Amino acid sequence: MDGEISARLMRLAGRHPALDHFWVFCARYLIVLLGIWFLWVAWSAPSVDRSSLILTVAAAIIVNETISWGIAYVHFRPRPFVENHLTPLVHIAPGMKSFPSDHAVISFTIATVLVVYALVAGGWWFAFVALVAAVCVSVARVVCGVHYPSDVLVGAALGIIGTLGVMYAIDLFLVSCAAC
Repeated sequence: MDGEISARLMRLAGRHPALDHFWVFCARYLIVLLGIWFLWVAWSAPSVDRSSLILTVAAAIIVNETISWGIAYVHFRPRPFVENHLTPLVHIAPGMKSFPSDHAVISFTIATVLVVYALVAGGWWFAFVALVAAVCVSVARVVCGVHYPSDVLVGAALGIIGTLGVMYAIDLFLVSCAAC
């Protein structure tokens, strides 16, 4: 089923040059804009400690990426363009891991922090933008032929669940420090 969904999404590539440019932009560069978006939100947010927001994202990315690479070490999966002998829209070294998607992990880590912040401080529009960007990054990675759908789904789940776990651990640490 993973291969079928991947093949259907990969058929979207190569039909229209403008659409191909959109997918490549989303697959390669949108994650950078998402990071810039996060920094802008963190910097311009009036009611939040900027350093705690930034440190939370940094800690969550480190933890989530460590878990991602641990999973890849135990269960290495080649990229779809390698297994199916295709030419991807995005140039990636063929020997790199596919499962789970690091782009999905990082983009959903950032989006999760912004959603939690929106729950506390309001301003759903910036969380919505981050979620849309994270989904676009993930779908584009499949359309470009560098990930299977399960790669990005597991990456997204890891980004969300891992980030919530890191945020919970940080809260427990801060509560225990306040009691000291």
